Order: sequence, then C-alpha cells, then structure tokens
Amino acid sequence: MLAWTAVGVAVRGAAHVRDGQPCQDAVSWAASGPWLVAAVCDGAGSAPHAEIGATVGAQAFVDAVLSACRDRDDLDAASGTALARTAVEAARAAVASALPRGGSLADAHATLVAVAATPRGGVLIHIGDGTGAVRTAGSAVMSPPENGAFANETYFFTEAGWADRLRVTAFSAPRTVLLLSDGAAAVALGPDGAPLPAFLDPVSAYLASVPEAEGREALAATLAPARTGHLTDDDLGVFWAVPASS
Repeated sequence: MLAWTAVGVAVRGAAHVRDGQPCQDAVSWAASGPWLVAAVCDGAGSAPHAEIGATVGAQAFVDAVLSACRDRDDLDAASGTALARTAVEAARAAVASALPRGGSLADAHATLVAVAATPRGGVLIHIGDGTGAVRTAGSAVMSPPENGAFANETYFFTEAGWADRLRVTAFSAPRTVLLLSDGAAAVALGPDGAPLPAFLDPVSAYLASVPEAEGREALAATLAPARTGHLTDDDLGVFWAVPASS
C-alpha cells in the first residue's frame, strides 16, 4: 500500500486558452516507500521556452530528490537544503539539455515550489513565487511567495543567483500538503495567504475518496477558466497530498 494519496494537475489559464498558447505551469510527483516528492513549476510568461523550464525542470527535480531520499529515513532543514541544491543543479542541467540549439536557461525561466516528505515529516523547498502549505496536527507550516521589488517580478531556479533565493522549511507530522503556482494561489488562498477552507476542505474530502485519475479530472475541472477566470487568467498548477492513513 502506498504511504500517500496524491493528485496533481496543471491547467491552462484563461489568457493562454484565449491566445492559443501552451500551459506554462507543470506538476510532477512520485512516491517510493514512505517518501513523497513533488514539484510545481511556473514558467515565466516572458520566457520563450517557459514550458520547457517548468515541465523538464519539475520532472528532473523530482527524480533527483527521490533518488537521494530512497536511502534516507528523514530530512531536516540542513540535510534538505543540501539535497535541494543538488536537485536544482540536476534540474538546471536537464532544462539546458532540452532547449533548442542556441537557447539559454534565461529562455526557460521558471519558479519552483516542492516537497520531500514521509508521513513523519519533511521539507518544503522554494524558489520564487507560488506557495507551499502543510497542515499539521496543531497548525499550518507555510512557505510564502518571494517577489522582487516590482510588480510581477520574482526569482527562478534557472537564473544565475538561484542559490541565494533557495528556501527550505522543515515540518513534522503532515496531515495535508498543498503546493500552488502563483495563478492557483489566487484561487486557493485567502487574503492572509493561508489556504481557504472553502477551497481546501471540500477538495481534500473529495480527492481522498476517489481514485487518482478521477481526482485529477475533478481537480482540473475545478480549476478550469470557466470557474476561475474571474479570479485569475494565469495558468494554475496544484499538487495535493495526504498520508494514506489520514
């Protein structure tokens, strides 16, 4: 039996549907033994190959972290930071290899919000905007967005100074894990930056009760522009998970 129940989707926002452009958010996740690793990447709208940065970066990051975690029992902030640095380097290399000839990492800028955890605890890993949230028995552990000095400015794992923007937040005894791209945060978070119970509670109750494929379909429908376009026209990437015993 898997240690986690998890669902992740990336949905084109209203602007990209209208303009016929691809989704620039990506969600990747994998589980092995007690470990769950997931990443949500949000490609920069100004980057010509943002979807490569998001899609290839998310997958390569998850693969690198899960490979390293298989021989570990746990992660704390220090060990999680060391592991995250190695995994980001792997993601950057994978993105660079996937770009067309002559392309640079700046052509594929993307943010990263990720988790590596067992049912006992783990870490949130973050560069840029988007949001990571973990409900625990007593409260919530948040990894909020980091934006620059100007509107719509943030930081990317594909830029040279990424290591200065890497944030790792430890948590224990997770009950619900939620990773959100910037667009999805506009739908799922309240004015205080915390998950809206009106979003998270019914979503959690439903996703925990159905097979993963059915959950993906329902979550994608919930995030579709027809339902969320009044809140954001951005792409929406969401990852949700609970320990299987929850």
